[in-house]
Amino acid sequence: MRRTLLTRNVSVGPSAFAVIVTLCFLVAVVEGVDLQVLSAIGPLVRGPLHLDHEQLGLIFSASLVGLGMWQTGLAARRSSFCPPLP
Repeated sequence: MRRTLLTRNVSVGPSAFAVIVTLCFLVAVVEGVDLQVLSAIGPLVRGPLHLDHEQLGLIFSASLVGLGMWQTGLAARRSSFCPPLP
């Protein structure tokens, strides 16, 4: 069974389709790992990097602000507040 990609008339075989789906799945899984790892190793790297609690808090909040900005952009696009990119 051959599938046609939506953007162009390019046909891919079942093995190429499986590779694409697998890569997309792995990207989705790895996307949230940075937040999880940072919270686990934050106290461990605070000493060697000579960070105080305020500096470590800035690192944690910068990660969450980036995530919030991404989600805010999605919400604005869904509500038609900003037009989609060409």
